[in-house]
Amino acid sequence: MSSLLLFALGLALGQTSLPAVRGRVTIKVRDVGAGLDSAQVEAFFTSRKAQLAHCYEKELRRNPEVSGFLGYRATVSDGGRLEDLTVESDTVLNDAVASCLKTTLVGWKLPQPKAPAGLRFELAFSSLTPAPKWAVDAGLEPIR
Repeated sequence: MSSLLLFALGLALGQTSLPAVRGRVTIKVRDVGAGLDSAQVEAFFTSRKAQLAHCYEKELRRNPEVSGFLGYRATVSDGGRLEDLTVESDTVLNDAVASCLKTTLVGWKLPQPKAPAGLRFELAFSSLTPAPKWAVDAGLEPIR
């Protein structure tokens, strides 16, 4: 049963709101070029995980079924900016999430390498939003 249908059923039963939407973001730095430290880059991304989660959760409110991962390739400029950001793989298949992430990522200033350096990373997204209590009590948890 879809989350939208569960919400409609909940309204019929007197419930007036959806549970808070929460998403999980997993970050994996795959490849860093010379002059970049992978642990430092991963720590940088992790410290900004809430910004990435915002992009996902904003769309998760509209489409409770959205999940998956995006794999990126970019160059970190000597000023620390992501340049030539390219999606290499995408199982999220959601333009709103991809667009928000791109805007967010290109606005960051990463640790500066001595010279421009390549970077590959993956962002994985999954929902942590539980089914509403009334739906669980009725045995109507959404299928994911």
